Amino acid sequence: MQRKVFIPEGLTVNHPFFYIIKHTPSGKYYAGCKYGSNSSKGVCDSSTLMSENGYRTSSKLIHSMISADGLDSFKIMRIRHFLNGKDSLSYERKFLHRVDAMHNQHVFINKTNGGTSFRGNPHSEKTKQKIRETQIGMKSWTDGMTTVRSKECPGIGFTYGNHLKGINENFSKSKMGLKFWNNKVKTIRAKQCPGIGWYPGSHRSKELSIINSESRKGFVWYTNGKIETMSINCPNGEDWKTGRLPRIISDEEMKNRKASLSSLRYWNNGLKLVRSKDCPGEGFVRGWIKSLNRY
Repeated sequence: MQRKVFIPEGLTVNHPFFYIIKHTPSGKYYAGCKYGSNSSKGVCDSSTLMSENGYRTSSKLIHSMISADGLDSFKIMRIRHFLNGKDSLSYERKFLHRVDAMHNQHVFINKTNGGTSFRGNPHSEKTKQKIRETQIGMKSWTDGMTTVRSKECPGIGFTYGNHLKGINENFSKSKMGLKFWNNKVKTIRAKQCPGIGWYPGSHRSKELSIINSESRKGFVWYTNGKIETMSINCPNGEDWKTGRLPRIISDEEMKNRKASLSSLRYWNNGLKLVRSKDCPGEGFVRGWIKSLNRY
């Protein structure tokens, strides 16, 4: 796959950028960003990414893989430029959290989801017991802005409880009734269609779609009549064969499906036909598109 570089109008290859590279021998990906305060002098030159004298990421693990397999073992998949380092770093963190790279190690090399949240070794039972003992008798106290843990009231103005409880309740109420809408570039939440060119549902970035499709290559569904799994090779056992378990729909589920579909109506804007309870947006009218109506 050829590498794809996205440079918005007004930016150059010397601006901060987000990148995705692939380690060909293992088939795993690494995502990161490069930013600097002196981009005019080529500090962020994306044209030299993963080259002999260029930027080779800041990961020590990547450096060791280059030493073992060579620089040619890595392939550049995507480069996306941003106006400043803050935007590139924000995009990197959002992407890594969305794919949960640090917990998806069969696809990603990244050890964090951005920031400093490294995967560490689990606590020993002895350490866990010490932590439990220090928390005995501790209570949460709040002054309306912060929450502290203490056995007794820490001072004037503090009451028993957690200040985040009210915030979380208000946040949940503010999200009630909101739906996801996308314009094929970004996703927002709103009760009604934001305008022309917006469609129901969330937008999947090209980077995420590419990685999902790449990670599934070669995988096939297998079933033994009791369970099903995706695997490159057939699991051990005579009962396993390609295919999936038959989907059994209960009467209650079928009834709910029919009830949900019965409330949907057909809408069209002359080019597109959709089913929805309410008008999906400006320019849509009730009914089928005549050219699609066979009767």
